Amino acid sequence: HFDAALLNVRGSLDREAIETSEQQAWQMLYNEEQRTLLKKAAAVLSRAGMKQSSMPDPAVETLRKAIYTHKKDFAAIKKQTDDLE
Repeated sequence: HFDAALLNVRGSLDREAIETSEQQAWQMLYNEEQRTLLKKAAAVLSRAGMKQSSMPDPAVETLRKAIYTHKKDFAAIKKQTDDLE
């Protein structure tokens, strides 16, 4: 029973699934300017993930935490995004 349940739950606990859900929520929670910044930051993360070696870049992880945290600091997200571009 536990193995079957874990297979069903694992999908909802996957980081990619959580990030996708968060991005969908941006439509309702933030204005257009804020959404544009968050989408740009997510695109930068995606590009960085494609280039990523075995060691995660601390700057990438810092940006990931900033855009997927509940309370967002948009000035910091903009700066971190610009630094990674």
